[in-house]
Amino acid sequence: MIEKFGENISETSELQSSLYELIDKATPKEKKRSSWQKLYGFLSKIAPKVGETGLNILLHFIEQKMKGE
Repeated sequence: MIEKFGENISETSELQSSLYELIDKATPKEKKRSSWQKLYGFLSKIAPKVGETGLNILLHFIEQKMKGE
């Protein structure tokens, strides 16, 4: 999703790093919060392209990773 809808290589790389930081259990909560904000902004931007259902699925996935699940 990030690769498909990212605007450029720099944004795609930053968003992928943010996703990995959310998944990594060793990442401090403050860093996870920052990563979440970047990903949430990206999801808000692509919402019209993926639709409400797609957005809800992605948000749920990210929220679970934010909680460390």
